[in-house]
Amino acid sequence: MKRLSLYMLMIFGLFALIGCSQQQGTLEPVDEDTAAEAEAFVHEYKEVMIRESNEGSFHDIEEYLVTNSTFYHTLRRYMQDLTQNFKSLSLVSHEVSRVQKNEINEYYVDAVEKVEVTDRKGNTTLEETPITYILVEYHGKFRIMTILKR
Repeated sequence: MKRLSLYMLMIFGLFALIGCSQQQGTLEPVDEDTAAEAEAFVHEYKEVMIRESNEGSFHDIEEYLVTNSTFYHTLRRYMQDLTQNFKSLSLVSHEVSRVQKNEINEYYVDAVEKVEVTDRKGNTTLEETPITYILVEYHGKFRIMTILKR
């Protein structure tokens, strides 16, 4: 059992090192049309994500994600946890402040989202989170590679 725990700790450490070593590169502003497309994409994603979470589903959200990625599986587990804990979400606001792109065509979309979370007892909390969506283009459409809290 100790060997397994040590092994899992080593794997987690390796993933953490790999994740921390990734650099975003030099970010440049994008043109207005691309910025508008990226903004519309992340707004639509957030609305679908909240609807799917409240319905206990994941199917419709898959088209917004890079499938079979670490983020994909993490989001899927997060949404399952919300459903199992009888929490519902309501989008209060979702404001995009900036869209940039690096030299390998990853798009960085900075936003602040406000989400109202209601637990099974009816208690509500307002969560305001500054985030950065990292998008890539796939067959002419954006896909979310990951989302970072800022």
